[in-house]
Amino acid sequence: MLTDILAWITNLGLLFLISSVILWGFYYRRIPRAIQLLGYYLASNLLIQVVAGYLWEKSLNNLPLLHLNTLLEFIFFSLFFREVYIDMRFFKKYFNIILEGMTLFLVYNAIFWEPLSDLNSNASSLTHGFLIGYVILYFFDAFGRVDFSKKEEQAISFICFAVLLCYAGSLFIFMFSQFITKESLEGYRLFWIVNGCLTSIFQMIVLIAISKIIFQRNK
Repeated sequence: MLTDILAWITNLGLLFLISSVILWGFYYRRIPRAIQLLGYYLASNLLIQVVAGYLWEKSLNNLPLLHLNTLLEFIFFSLFFREVYIDMRFFKKYFNIILEGMTLFLVYNAIFWEPLSDLNSNASSLTHGFLIGYVILYFFDAFGRVDFSKKEEQAISFICFAVLLCYAGSLFIFMFSQFITKESLEGYRLFWIVNGCLTSIFQMIVLIAISKIIFQRNK
C-alpha cells in the first residue's frame, strides 16, 4: 500500500518537473537569468530521478545520486539567489566564500562522514538550512523595495515560498531520518512518502512560477 502511494506521489512530482524542464528549455531565451540558472538544477534533477528510478527497479543502491543532487541543489540555488540579490553588496561580497566552502564540505562529507552508499541526512539538513536562510534574507531585502505586481517578481516570490514551505518540512524529516529509517521498513517508506509530497508541492509551485514568466513574455 505505502509502495503504491509512494509511486503515485513520485510520478506526480515527476510530471510537474518534466513540464517545467520542457518550458524552461523551449523558452530559455525569454526567461530571466535567475530562472535560467534554476532550470539547470531542474534539468539535472530530472536526469538524476530517471537514473535513480532505473536503479531502484534493478534493486541497486541509488543513494549516491542523492549526494550528487544535494550538491547540485546547493550550487544552482545559490546561483539563483545571487541573481535575485543583484543589489545586495553584503551577499555578493561573501558569495564565493559561501559557495566554495559549502561545496567543499558536501564533497568532504560524502567521502568521510556520510558514505555515498548511505542517506546524506546531515548534508541535506545543512543545505536546506542554507536555502531557507537565502529565502528569509530575500524577503527582508525585498520588503518595501520589490514591486510584487510584476509577474517576474511574483514568479521569484512563488519559488521562494516553495523553498520555505517544502524545504522547512524536508529539513525536519531529514534531521530525524536516522531515527525513522532504523525503526522498520514501513517507517522507511513513510519517510520517503512525506519527502515525496513535499517535493511534488515544490515542483508544482515552480511550474506555476515558470508559467507566469512565459505568459508575461508572450504578451
